[in-house]
Amino acid sequence: MAPAVTKNKNVNMTEGPLWNKILIYFMPLLLTTILQRILHSMDVAVIGRFSSEADLAAVSASGSVSSLLSGLVSGLSVGSVVVVGQLIGSKKVKTAKKAIHNSILIGFAGGLIIALLGVIFTQPLLKMTYTPNEIMDKASLYLIITFLAKPFLLSAAFASAVARSKGDSKSPLLCSSLTAVTNLILNIIFVAYFKWGVFGVAIATFTAHFVNCVSILICLGKNNDEYRFTFRELKPDKYIIYRIVAIGIPTAIQSILTPLSNVFLQSSYNRLGTEAMAANAIGSTCESISFCVTAAFTLTTIAFVSQNYGAKKLDRCRKTLYITIGFSTLFTYLIDLVILIFKDYTIGFMTDNQTVLEMAFERLLYVYSAHFFLIVIDQLTSAIRGFGKTALSSVISIIGICGLRIVWSLTVFQHYKTYTSLITVYPITFIGTALAMTVAYIYTYRRLPVRNE
Repeated sequence: MAPAVTKNKNVNMTEGPLWNKILIYFMPLLLTTILQRILHSMDVAVIGRFSSEADLAAVSASGSVSSLLSGLVSGLSVGSVVVVGQLIGSKKVKTAKKAIHNSILIGFAGGLIIALLGVIFTQPLLKMTYTPNEIMDKASLYLIITFLAKPFLLSAAFASAVARSKGDSKSPLLCSSLTAVTNLILNIIFVAYFKWGVFGVAIATFTAHFVNCVSILICLGKNNDEYRFTFRELKPDKYIIYRIVAIGIPTAIQSILTPLSNVFLQSSYNRLGTEAMAANAIGSTCESISFCVTAAFTLTTIAFVSQNYGAKKLDRCRKTLYITIGFSTLFTYLIDLVILIFKDYTIGFMTDNQTVLEMAFERLLYVYSAHFFLIVIDQLTSAIRGFGKTALSSVISIIGICGLRIVWSLTVFQHYKTYTSLITVYPITFIGTALAMTVAYIYTYRRLPVRNE
Protein backbone atom coordinates (compact mmCIF):
# COMPACT_ATOMS: atom_id res chain seq x y z
CA MET A 1 0.00 0.00 0.00
CA ALA A 2 1.38 3.41 -0.96
CA PRO A 3 1.94 5.82 1.90
CA ALA A 4 -0.49 8.69 2.30
CA VAL A 5 2.30 11.23 2.11
CA THR A 6 5.57 10.99 0.25
CA LYS A 7 8.96 11.96 1.70
CA ASN A 8 8.63 15.50 0.36
CA LYS A 9 5.27 15.77 2.19
CA ASN A 10 3.25 15.92 -1.01
CA VAL A 11 0.11 13.79 -0.93
CA ASN A 12 0.35 11.00 -3.51
CA MET A 13 -2.97 11.49 -5.27
CA THR A 14 -2.65 8.89 -8.00
CA GLU A 15 -1.92 5.75 -5.96
CA GLY A 16 -3.38 3.93 -2.96
CA PRO A 17 -6.59 4.54 -0.99
CA LEU A 18 -8.31 7.86 -1.66
CA TRP A 19 -10.46 8.69 1.34
CA ASN A 20 -7.63 9.11 3.86
CA LYS A 21 -5.50 11.13 1.45
CA ILE A 22 -8.43 13.39 0.67
CA LEU A 23 -8.88 14.10 4.39
CA ILE A 24 -5.12 14.65 4.89
CA TYR A 25 -5.13 17.11 2.00
CA PHE A 26 -8.44 18.74 2.99
CA MET A 27 -7.71 19.68 6.62
CA PRO A 28 -4.90 22.18 5.93
CA LEU A 29 -7.04 23.66 3.13
CA LEU A 30 -9.94 24.15 5.54
CA LEU A 31 -7.71 25.88 8.06
CA THR A 32 -6.22 28.04 5.28
CA THR A 33 -9.70 29.06 4.12
CA ILE A 34 -10.69 30.01 7.67
CA LEU A 35 -7.46 31.96 8.16
CA GLN A 36 -8.03 33.88 4.93
CA ARG A 37 -11.51 34.87 6.09
CA ILE A 38 -10.07 36.02 9.41
CA LEU A 39 -7.33 37.93 7.59
CA HIS A 40 -9.92 39.78 5.51
CA SER A 41 -11.77 40.85 8.65
CA MET A 42 -8.72 41.97 10.64
CA ASP A 43 -8.54 45.41 9.04
CA VAL A 44 -12.14 46.17 9.92
CA ALA A 45 -11.86 44.71 13.42
CA VAL A 46 -8.70 46.58 14.43
CA ILE A 47 -9.62 49.93 12.94
CA GLY A 48 -13.13 49.65 14.37
CA ARG A 49 -11.68 49.13 17.83
CA PHE A 50 -8.77 51.60 17.82
CA SER A 51 -9.62 54.29 15.26
CA SER A 52 -12.44 56.61 14.21
CA GLU A 53 -15.77 55.84 12.58
CA ALA A 54 -14.63 57.73 9.49
CA ASP A 55 -11.59 55.45 9.17
CA LEU A 56 -13.78 52.38 9.63
CA ALA A 57 -16.20 53.62 6.97
CA ALA A 58 -13.29 54.30 4.58
CA VAL A 59 -11.96 50.74 4.92
CA SER A 60 -15.45 49.22 4.71
CA ALA A 61 -16.21 51.24 1.56
CA SER A 62 -13.48 49.29 -0.23
CA GLY A 63 -14.97 45.93 0.74
CA SER A 64 -17.05 45.33 -2.39
CA VAL A 65 -14.12 46.15 -4.68
CA SER A 66 -11.81 43.88 -2.67
CA SER A 67 -14.28 40.98 -2.76
CA LEU A 68 -14.55 41.22 -6.54
CA LEU A 69 -10.75 41.13 -6.85
CA SER A 70 -10.52 38.17 -4.48
CA GLY A 71 -12.93 36.25 -6.70
CA LEU A 72 -10.92 37.19 -9.77
CA VAL A 73 -7.67 36.01 -8.21
CA SER A 74 -9.05 32.68 -6.96
CA GLY A 75 -10.73 32.03 -10.30
CA LEU A 76 -7.63 32.67 -12.36
CA SER A 77 -5.45 30.51 -10.10
CA VAL A 78 -7.65 27.47 -10.85
CA GLY A 79 -5.96 27.32 -14.24
CA SER A 80 -2.61 26.70 -12.56
CA VAL A 81 -3.97 23.93 -10.33
CA VAL A 82 -5.47 22.09 -13.31
CA VAL A 83 -2.58 22.47 -15.77
CA VAL A 84 0.19 21.70 -13.27
CA GLY A 85 -1.82 18.85 -11.73
CA GLN A 86 -2.48 17.17 -15.07
CA LEU A 87 1.17 17.45 -16.10
CA ILE A 88 2.40 16.02 -12.79
CA GLY A 89 -0.12 13.20 -13.04
CA SER A 90 1.09 12.36 -16.54
CA LYS A 91 4.75 12.43 -15.33
CA LYS A 92 5.72 15.19 -17.77
CA VAL A 93 8.34 16.62 -15.44
CA LYS A 94 9.96 19.13 -17.79
CA THR A 95 6.67 20.61 -18.97
CA ALA A 96 5.29 20.61 -15.43
CA LYS A 97 8.27 22.66 -14.26
CA LYS A 98 7.59 25.15 -17.04
CA ALA A 99 3.94 25.35 -15.98
CA ILE A 100 4.93 25.95 -12.34
CA HIS A 101 7.23 28.84 -13.23
CA ASN A 102 4.82 30.28 -15.79
CA SER A 103 2.03 30.22 -13.22
CA ILE A 104 4.03 32.49 -10.95
CA LEU A 105 4.91 34.73 -13.89
CA ILE A 106 1.21 35.04 -14.74
CA GLY A 107 0.41 35.90 -11.14
CA PHE A 108 2.98 38.67 -10.93
CA ALA A 109 2.20 40.10 -14.38
CA GLY A 110 -1.54 39.97 -13.70
CA GLY A 111 -0.94 41.70 -10.38
CA LEU A 112 0.97 44.50 -12.07
CA ILE A 113 -1.86 45.06 -14.55
CA ILE A 114 -4.50 45.09 -11.79
CA ALA A 115 -2.34 47.43 -9.69
CA LEU A 116 -1.91 49.87 -12.57
CA LEU A 117 -5.59 49.88 -13.54
CA GLY A 118 -6.66 49.98 -9.90
CA VAL A 119 -4.57 53.04 -9.07
CA ILE A 120 -5.85 54.85 -12.17
CA PHE A 121 -9.51 54.02 -11.58
CA THR A 122 -9.64 54.08 -7.76
CA GLN A 123 -11.96 57.06 -7.43
CA PRO A 124 -14.34 55.99 -10.25
CA LEU A 125 -14.64 52.58 -8.58
CA LEU A 126 -15.44 54.16 -5.23
CA LYS A 127 -17.98 56.50 -6.81
CA MET A 128 -19.69 53.50 -8.42
CA THR A 129 -20.27 52.12 -4.92
CA TYR A 130 -21.65 55.48 -3.73
CA THR A 131 -18.80 56.18 -1.33
CA PRO A 132 -19.59 59.42 0.59
CA ASN A 133 -17.45 62.43 -0.34
CA GLU A 134 -16.37 63.00 3.27
CA ILE A 135 -14.46 59.69 3.36
CA MET A 136 -13.42 59.59 -0.32
CA ASP A 137 -9.80 60.65 0.32
CA LYS A 138 -9.26 58.04 3.05
CA ALA A 139 -10.95 55.28 1.06
CA SER A 140 -8.85 56.19 -1.99
CA LEU A 141 -5.63 56.06 0.08
CA TYR A 142 -6.50 52.61 1.46
CA LEU A 143 -7.50 51.23 -1.93
CA ILE A 144 -4.42 52.61 -3.76
CA ILE A 145 -2.00 51.07 -1.27
CA THR A 146 -3.80 47.72 -1.34
CA PHE A 147 -3.84 47.84 -5.15
CA LEU A 148 -0.06 48.28 -5.09
CA ALA A 149 0.12 45.00 -3.15
CA LYS A 150 -1.69 43.04 -5.88
CA PRO A 151 1.49 41.76 -7.61
CA PHE A 152 2.44 40.07 -4.33
CA LEU A 153 -1.12 38.89 -3.69
CA LEU A 154 -1.49 37.29 -7.12
CA SER A 155 2.02 35.81 -7.07
CA ALA A 156 1.26 34.21 -3.70
CA ALA A 157 -2.13 32.97 -4.91
CA PHE A 158 -0.61 31.28 -7.97
CA ALA A 159 2.34 29.92 -5.97
CA SER A 160 -0.11 28.45 -3.43
CA ALA A 161 -2.11 26.96 -6.30
CA VAL A 162 1.09 25.35 -7.61
CA ALA A 163 1.85 23.89 -4.16
CA ARG A 164 -1.68 22.44 -3.92
CA SER A 165 -1.49 20.99 -7.42
CA LYS A 166 1.67 19.12 -6.34
CA GLY A 167 -0.20 17.63 -3.39
CA ASP A 168 1.13 20.06 -0.78
CA SER A 169 -1.67 21.79 1.12
CA LYS A 170 0.42 22.34 4.27
CA SER A 171 2.82 24.99 2.93
CA PRO A 172 -0.02 27.41 1.99
CA LEU A 173 -1.43 26.91 5.50
CA LEU A 174 1.89 27.74 7.17
CA CYS A 175 2.36 30.81 4.97
CA SER A 176 -1.23 31.97 5.57
CA SER A 177 -0.66 31.59 9.32
CA LEU A 178 2.49 33.69 9.13
CA THR A 179 0.61 36.26 7.04
CA ALA A 180 -2.29 36.47 9.49
CA VAL A 181 0.05 36.93 12.47
CA THR A 182 2.06 39.58 10.58
CA ASN A 183 -1.08 41.47 9.61
CA LEU A 184 -2.50 41.40 13.14
CA ILE A 185 0.72 42.55 14.82
CA LEU A 186 1.32 45.36 12.32
CA ASN A 187 -2.31 46.46 12.51
CA ILE A 188 -2.03 46.80 16.28
CA ILE A 189 1.33 48.61 16.07
CA PHE A 190 0.36 51.01 13.27
CA VAL A 191 -3.25 51.68 14.31
CA ALA A 192 -3.39 51.23 18.08
CA TYR A 193 0.10 52.54 18.92
CA PHE A 194 1.14 54.94 16.13
CA LYS A 195 -2.47 56.05 15.43
CA TRP A 196 -1.93 55.94 11.65
CA GLY A 197 -5.56 55.00 10.99
CA VAL A 198 -6.37 54.06 7.39
CA PHE A 199 -2.75 54.46 6.29
CA GLY A 200 -1.58 52.07 9.01
CA VAL A 201 -4.12 49.40 8.08
CA ALA A 202 -3.19 49.69 4.41
CA ILE A 203 0.56 49.40 5.11
CA ALA A 204 -0.07 46.37 7.33
CA THR A 205 -2.07 44.71 4.54
CA PHE A 206 0.64 45.52 1.97
CA THR A 207 3.35 44.05 4.19
CA ALA A 208 1.30 40.94 4.95
CA HIS A 209 0.81 40.21 1.24
CA PHE A 210 4.56 40.70 0.66
CA VAL A 211 5.39 38.29 3.50
CA ASN A 212 2.93 35.72 2.13
CA CYS A 213 4.48 35.95 -1.35
CA VAL A 214 8.06 35.61 -0.14
CA SER A 215 7.28 32.77 2.28
CA ILE A 216 5.38 30.60 -0.22
CA LEU A 217 8.12 31.08 -2.85
CA ILE A 218 10.71 30.03 -0.27
CA CYS A 219 8.65 26.91 0.45
CA LEU A 220 8.50 26.05 -3.25
CA GLY A 221 12.24 26.67 -3.58
CA LYS A 222 13.15 24.44 -0.63
CA ASN A 223 11.25 21.41 -1.89
CA ASN A 224 13.71 18.65 -2.72
CA ASP A 225 11.88 17.25 -5.72
CA GLU A 226 12.01 17.53 -9.49
CA TYR A 227 9.49 20.40 -9.45
CA ARG A 228 11.57 22.77 -7.30
CA PHE A 229 11.08 26.50 -7.95
CA THR A 230 14.06 28.66 -8.94
CA PHE A 231 14.08 32.26 -10.17
CA ARG A 232 16.39 31.45 -13.09
CA GLU A 233 13.70 29.25 -14.66
CA LEU A 234 11.12 32.05 -14.82
CA LYS A 235 10.87 32.01 -18.60
CA PRO A 236 7.55 32.63 -20.39
CA ASP A 237 6.07 29.84 -22.52
CA LYS A 238 3.23 31.00 -24.79
CA TYR A 239 1.49 27.63 -25.00
CA ILE A 240 1.48 27.01 -21.25
CA ILE A 241 0.37 30.57 -20.50
CA TYR A 242 -2.49 30.14 -22.97
CA ARG A 243 -3.61 26.88 -21.33
CA ILE A 244 -3.57 28.33 -17.82
CA VAL A 245 -5.39 31.51 -18.81
CA ALA A 246 -7.94 29.65 -20.97
CA ILE A 247 -8.90 27.46 -18.02
CA GLY A 248 -8.77 30.23 -15.43
CA ILE A 249 -10.72 32.99 -17.20
CA PRO A 250 -14.19 31.30 -17.24
CA THR A 251 -13.83 30.54 -13.54
CA ALA A 252 -12.71 34.11 -12.84
CA ILE A 253 -15.71 35.54 -14.72
CA GLN A 254 -18.04 33.33 -12.69
CA SER A 255 -16.32 34.42 -9.46
CA ILE A 256 -16.91 38.07 -10.37
CA LEU A 257 -20.53 37.71 -11.51
CA THR A 258 -21.71 35.75 -8.47
CA PRO A 259 -21.21 38.64 -5.98
CA LEU A 260 -22.67 41.03 -8.56
CA SER A 261 -25.87 38.97 -8.66
CA ASN A 262 -26.05 39.24 -4.90
CA VAL A 263 -26.15 43.02 -5.29
CA PHE A 264 -29.57 42.62 -6.93
CA LEU A 265 -30.75 40.48 -4.04
CA GLN A 266 -29.35 42.98 -1.56
CA SER A 267 -31.35 45.78 -3.19
CA SER A 268 -34.48 43.63 -2.79
CA TYR A 269 -33.71 43.03 0.90
CA ASN A 270 -33.23 46.78 1.30
CA ARG A 271 -36.78 47.39 0.07
CA LEU A 272 -38.15 45.19 2.85
CA GLY A 273 -36.70 47.32 5.63
CA THR A 274 -33.95 47.24 8.21
CA GLU A 275 -35.07 44.00 9.88
CA ALA A 276 -34.90 42.10 6.58
CA MET A 277 -31.48 43.63 5.89
CA ALA A 278 -30.23 42.58 9.31
CA ALA A 279 -31.62 39.05 8.90
CA ASN A 280 -29.91 38.77 5.52
CA ALA A 281 -26.56 39.86 6.99
CA ILE A 282 -26.83 37.42 9.89
CA GLY A 283 -27.92 34.57 7.62
CA SER A 284 -25.02 35.21 5.25
CA THR A 285 -22.59 35.21 8.16
CA CYS A 286 -23.86 31.85 9.45
CA GLU A 287 -23.78 30.33 5.97
CA SER A 288 -20.19 31.47 5.42
CA ILE A 289 -19.05 29.12 8.20
CA SER A 290 -20.17 25.97 6.39
CA PHE A 291 -19.08 27.49 3.06
CA CYS A 292 -15.50 27.22 4.34
CA VAL A 293 -15.94 23.44 4.27
CA THR A 294 -17.38 23.48 0.75
CA ALA A 295 -14.63 25.77 -0.53
CA ALA A 296 -11.90 23.53 0.87
CA PHE A 297 -13.43 20.39 -0.66
CA THR A 298 -13.82 22.24 -3.95
CA LEU A 299 -10.06 22.83 -4.13
CA THR A 300 -9.45 19.24 -3.05
CA THR A 301 -11.60 17.85 -5.87
CA ILE A 302 -9.87 20.00 -8.51
CA ALA A 303 -6.41 18.90 -7.37
CA PHE A 304 -7.18 15.16 -7.14
CA VAL A 305 -9.16 15.01 -10.37
CA SER A 306 -6.57 16.96 -12.38
CA GLN A 307 -3.67 14.74 -11.27
CA ASN A 308 -5.57 11.48 -11.81
CA TYR A 309 -6.88 12.66 -15.17
CA GLY A 310 -3.29 13.40 -16.17
CA ALA A 311 -2.37 9.90 -14.99
CA LYS A 312 -5.20 8.47 -17.15
CA LYS A 313 -7.03 7.09 -14.09
CA LEU A 314 -10.63 8.06 -14.67
CA ASP A 315 -11.85 5.57 -12.10
CA ARG A 316 -10.00 7.50 -9.39
CA CYS A 317 -11.44 10.76 -10.74
CA ARG A 318 -14.95 9.37 -10.34
CA LYS A 319 -14.21 7.95 -6.88
CA THR A 320 -12.75 11.30 -5.80
CA LEU A 321 -16.01 13.00 -6.75
CA TYR A 322 -18.13 10.53 -4.77
CA ILE A 323 -15.89 10.79 -1.69
CA THR A 324 -15.73 14.60 -1.66
CA ILE A 325 -19.50 14.89 -2.10
CA GLY A 326 -19.98 12.47 0.81
CA PHE A 327 -17.49 14.16 3.15
CA SER A 328 -18.63 17.66 2.21
CA THR A 329 -22.26 16.71 2.87
CA LEU A 330 -21.41 15.16 6.24
CA PHE A 331 -19.30 18.05 7.54
CA THR A 332 -21.55 20.77 6.12
CA TYR A 333 -24.76 19.38 7.59
CA LEU A 334 -23.13 18.86 10.98
CA ILE A 335 -22.31 22.58 11.03
CA ASP A 336 -25.80 23.45 9.75
CA LEU A 337 -27.47 21.38 12.48
CA VAL A 338 -25.39 22.97 15.23
CA ILE A 339 -26.30 26.45 14.00
CA LEU A 340 -30.01 25.60 13.80
CA ILE A 341 -30.29 23.65 17.04
CA PHE A 342 -28.49 26.31 19.05
CA LYS A 343 -30.03 29.25 17.19
CA ASP A 344 -30.52 31.24 20.39
CA TYR A 345 -26.75 31.29 20.76
CA THR A 346 -25.50 31.21 17.14
CA ILE A 347 -28.00 33.64 15.65
CA GLY A 348 -28.87 35.22 18.99
CA PHE A 349 -25.22 36.16 19.49
CA MET A 350 -25.59 38.63 16.62
CA THR A 351 -29.00 40.12 17.50
CA ASP A 352 -31.37 40.54 20.41
CA ASN A 353 -34.25 41.45 18.11
CA GLN A 354 -36.64 38.49 18.14
CA THR A 355 -38.14 39.36 14.75
CA VAL A 356 -34.70 39.53 13.13
CA LEU A 357 -33.73 36.23 14.78
CA GLU A 358 -36.82 34.49 13.41
CA MET A 359 -36.30 35.94 9.92
CA ALA A 360 -32.65 34.86 9.88
CA PHE A 361 -33.66 31.39 11.07
CA GLU A 362 -36.24 31.15 8.27
CA ARG A 363 -33.63 32.09 5.69
CA LEU A 364 -31.25 29.44 7.03
CA LEU A 365 -34.00 26.80 6.84
CA TYR A 366 -34.54 27.59 3.16
CA VAL A 367 -30.83 27.62 2.34
CA TYR A 368 -29.89 24.57 4.42
CA SER A 369 -32.82 22.54 3.07
CA ALA A 370 -31.14 22.60 -0.33
CA HIS A 371 -27.53 22.65 0.84
CA PHE A 372 -26.88 19.20 -0.62
CA PHE A 373 -27.64 20.52 -4.10
CA LEU A 374 -25.17 23.37 -3.64
CA ILE A 375 -22.55 20.82 -2.60
CA VAL A 376 -23.31 18.79 -5.73
CA ILE A 377 -22.93 21.93 -7.87
CA ASP A 378 -19.57 22.82 -6.35
CA GLN A 379 -18.08 19.32 -6.53
CA LEU A 380 -19.34 18.56 -10.05
CA THR A 381 -18.03 21.93 -11.20
CA SER A 382 -14.67 21.16 -9.59
CA ALA A 383 -14.47 17.75 -11.26
CA ILE A 384 -15.25 19.26 -14.65
CA ARG A 385 -12.57 21.90 -14.05
CA GLY A 386 -10.13 19.17 -13.07
CA PHE A 387 -10.64 17.72 -16.54
CA GLY A 388 -9.64 21.11 -17.92
CA LYS A 389 -13.17 21.92 -19.18
CA THR A 390 -14.17 25.14 -17.42
CA ALA A 391 -16.32 27.00 -19.95
CA LEU A 392 -19.46 24.83 -19.82
CA SER A 393 -19.63 24.58 -16.03
CA SER A 394 -19.05 28.33 -15.66
CA VAL A 395 -21.82 29.16 -18.12
CA ILE A 396 -24.27 26.89 -16.28
CA SER A 397 -23.36 28.44 -12.91
CA ILE A 398 -23.65 31.96 -14.27
CA ILE A 399 -27.07 31.28 -15.77
CA GLY A 400 -28.39 29.02 -13.01
CA ILE A 401 -27.16 30.97 -9.99
CA CYS A 402 -26.45 34.53 -11.09
CA GLY A 403 -28.95 34.90 -13.94
CA LEU A 404 -31.90 33.28 -12.20
CA ARG A 405 -31.37 35.34 -9.04
CA ILE A 406 -31.45 38.55 -11.05
CA VAL A 407 -34.53 37.45 -13.00
CA TRP A 408 -36.26 36.41 -9.77
CA SER A 409 -35.55 39.80 -8.18
CA LEU A 410 -36.91 41.63 -11.21
CA THR A 411 -40.02 39.47 -11.74
CA VAL A 412 -41.33 37.25 -8.94
CA PHE A 413 -40.24 39.53 -6.13
CA GLN A 414 -41.77 42.54 -7.85
CA HIS A 415 -45.14 40.76 -7.76
CA TYR A 416 -44.81 39.18 -4.29
CA LYS A 417 -42.79 41.65 -2.25
CA THR A 418 -42.34 39.47 0.81
CA TYR A 419 -39.34 38.13 2.69
CA THR A 420 -40.40 34.52 2.04
CA SER A 421 -40.76 35.05 -1.71
CA LEU A 422 -37.23 36.46 -1.79
CA ILE A 423 -35.48 33.67 0.12
CA THR A 424 -37.31 31.04 -1.96
CA VAL A 425 -34.87 31.84 -4.76
CA TYR A 426 -32.06 29.99 -2.95
CA PRO A 427 -33.40 26.39 -3.05
CA ILE A 428 -34.81 26.96 -6.54
CA THR A 429 -31.46 28.07 -7.96
CA PHE A 430 -29.58 25.33 -6.11
CA ILE A 431 -31.84 22.51 -7.33
CA GLY A 432 -32.12 23.75 -10.91
CA THR A 433 -28.40 24.37 -11.31
CA ALA A 434 -27.51 21.01 -9.71
CA LEU A 435 -29.64 19.16 -12.26
CA ALA A 436 -28.09 21.08 -15.14
CA MET A 437 -24.58 20.54 -13.77
CA THR A 438 -25.20 16.80 -13.45
CA VAL A 439 -26.09 16.64 -17.14
CA ALA A 440 -22.99 18.70 -17.96
CA TYR A 441 -20.76 16.36 -15.94
CA ILE A 442 -22.14 13.23 -17.61
CA TYR A 443 -21.76 14.86 -21.04
CA THR A 444 -18.18 15.95 -20.30
CA TYR A 445 -17.17 12.63 -18.74
CA ARG A 446 -18.43 10.58 -21.68
CA ARG A 447 -16.54 12.73 -24.17
CA LEU A 448 -13.19 12.51 -22.39
CA PRO A 449 -10.47 10.98 -24.61
CA VAL A 450 -8.89 9.08 -21.71
CA ARG A 451 -10.29 5.62 -20.90
CA ASN A 452 -8.83 3.05 -18.51
CA GLU A 453 -11.94 1.38 -17.06
